Amino acid sequence: TMIVYGGVLQTGSLSGEMLALDLEFFTWSRLTVKQIYEPLAQTQCVSVISFKKRTDDQVTRLSDTVQDGIYMFGGKNAAGELQGKLRYLKPTVVDGKVTGVDFVKLRQTGTAPCGRTGHTMGYLPQNQALLVVGGRNDDMCRAQSIPFLNDMHLFLLDQKMWLRIKYIPVSEKLCSIGNHAMAVAQDEYGREKVVIFGGITDIERPGMKNGLSNQTFTLEIAQVI
Repeated sequence: TMIVYGGVLQTGSLSGEMLALDLEFFTWSRLTVKQIYEPLAQTQCVSVISFKKRTDDQVTRLSDTVQDGIYMFGGKNAAGELQGKLRYLKPTVVDGKVTGVDFVKLRQTGTAPCGRTGHTMGYLPQNQALLVVGGRNDDMCRAQSIPFLNDMHLFLLDQKMWLRIKYIPVSEKLCSIGNHAMAVAQDEYGREKVVIFGGITDIERPGMKNGLSNQTFTLEIAQVI
């Protein structure tokens, strides 16, 4: 099942619909959400299906379990306010089909990223973490005189904790970037790599025009669990 949520309509207003597409029969249906939720646009979301299950002796609290579902971060509401809260959408699945969804409050520790648009978010299954990269926050970018952010943040799904990624001393630094593409892959040894391509940046390099980047960055994230 594919779920579609929010976005900007032709009228310029934000959509408050939650729609589901059955990928077997390609039929659309509307999903009912018990809680009141506000429409959003330009948010990023990922689906989390954890194949790396912990044993009973590794899980000391119910909150240590990785909750499968859909995670959303960033974007704007109808008032144009940036959203800096990680949202968790829990689907109800019957016979392999999503029949309903609920927004569930998620305990979070650590310092979360600031609200933003133009960012990317990915799921790291080996590290059981979410990764948020770049984007734009008008206030922070104006204060730092940069067009986009260059920060990277992990959210550990089992510990429910935000961490800001730190570079090793010999590493190159990610430039200020937004509206880029990002993918997560594994090499033959099972190590996770994150590939970032394109987007808009303030760094001028050969082959770039009007701030459009043709650069590719590869991130290797050490095991964090």
